[in-house]
Formats: sequence, structure tokens, C-alpha cells
Amino acid sequence: MSTHFLVVSNPPHGTVDAAGAAAHFGLTPAEARMKANFPAPEIWLAGSDRRRMEAVQSALGDCGLSTVVIAGQDLVTVPERKVVQSFSMEDSCIAMRSGEGEFTVDYDAPVAGVYCKPAADVFMGGRKGADLAGDLGRPSSSVMLDRMSRSGSSGAIQSETAAEAFLDLFAPLNGGEARWSLIAGATDFSSLQSVGRDPLHALVTECERAFSALSLDRRLENVRVRARVVVGQLSAHQEQRKLFSFGSLALAKLLDEISPDLHDLTQSELGSRLSYLMRP
Repeated sequence: MSTHFLVVSNPPHGTVDAAGAAAHFGLTPAEARMKANFPAPEIWLAGSDRRRMEAVQSALGDCGLSTVVIAGQDLVTVPERKVVQSFSMEDSCIAMRSGEGEFTVDYDAPVAGVYCKPAADVFMGGRKGADLAGDLGRPSSSVMLDRMSRSGSSGAIQSETAAEAFLDLFAPLNGGEARWSLIAGATDFSSLQSVGRDPLHALVTECERAFSALSLDRRLENVRVRARVVVGQLSAHQEQRKLFSFGSLALAKLLDEISPDLHDLTQSELGSRLSYLMRP
């Protein structure tokens, strides 16, 4: 386990000086512009000296780029997922049932949410989004829940569920915080009155209406999902990815250096953890 401090993109950005940013990235201005255009949080730079990373953060800010510096080890401390099997919207709270029991979160509780819905056009290295549409309202199967329960103490999602759509709710629990994950294809959405073709989106709308102090991050909505890198099997797309883009060998090595518990993180899970750590 190594000490790393990460400069993490925190879009949306301002008016970007691509040439200035490129000098800090070691990229061309066109490549820097592409990094700035990526709509979701991602790791841009890493180093062992926090002050140096904060200096880079300040310099990138002068170039119109919004970033946050976090400790790499903090990625491991994000609450583990409690996969919600079913839920109901009560008068004063949401009641959720998982393999660990039943939990309630009051509507006036301070709740942070991360809504992830991969783009429908393509999953880079896995199933196309069109295949996922039919799973959105399908209740959980014991096979899928068992697979998730065996994904490791880090709460990582395995590659076969990398393109899942989900809503993560982070809320107080017993003096700390917990994360409940309501997942298309693994959670039963039948308690909602009206769901249409997209029950998860209907739930997000209902949560926005019900919770008075919900901070919802939608930056993982409609993002193209990238496959996790497999050493020795880099695709042409993965070889071209810059800095610590998901699916790059550099990111895979960085996460392994931070902690072995991060080895199997998918893009969406990493994005959710980054969002949680960058909350105001």
C-alpha cells in the first residue's frame, strides 16, 4: 500500500486555456481539451507529495479547470455497498431491504446521491446499452445478488455488471455513513406507483421530490462505459488513453499501488467513490 495524492477532475469547468493546461498534463492542447470535455469525475494526476499536487491544482485552476486533491487511500474508506433488494417510499422515509436487514432513511436527513446511467449507444468492452434497457425493471435474482456479495470487501463491482445503472444513496447510519445501492436488474422497483420504461429514473425523480436535503450528482448519467484493463490484453482504445483515464494501464497500476482492494473497481464504481469524496 503506497501513499498517493490524486488530482481529480471536478467538472463542469470554466473557460479552458487548453495550451496552458497541456503544459501541466504533458499532453497536446487538443488532448487537454478532450480531458476537459469529459463530463464525469476522473483522476488526472497523482503523486506522493500533497503540496506539489495542490500546486498543480492551483495551476490548473488558473487554466480554467476545476479539480480537487484527495488522498488515494480515501478511496478505500468509502462506505461499502448495501445492495437494495426492494424498497418502499413511506410517508416520512424510504424503507430499504438488503441482505443485511431493513433500513430507513428519513426524508429530512442529509443525503448524497450518485445517479449512474451508462450511455445507451455503446459499452466499450461489454454489452451494448440497448441490452440493458430490458433489465431496468427486472427484479433481482439470487444469482446476481450472490455475485455482488462475493465481489470483495471493497464493494467493487465485477466486470459483468460494469455497465449497470444505479442510484447510490449515502446517508447517516449509527454515527457514521452508509451507502445503499439501488441497481437496475438487481433491485425490485415494483413498489413505485408509476415507472414507465425506466424505473430507476422514476426513482431518482421521486427521491428528488421526497428528500429535502438531497445533493444529487448526475455526472455519471449518459457517460460511455469503458472496460477495465486486463494486463497483456490492451485494446487499441486503451493504449491511446491519456493520464489515468479509466481503462488505461496507468490507472490499473495506480489503484493496485493504493490498495489491492481497488483492483476490480469499474468505471462507474470509481466515479461514485470520487463523487462521494468530493462532496462540498
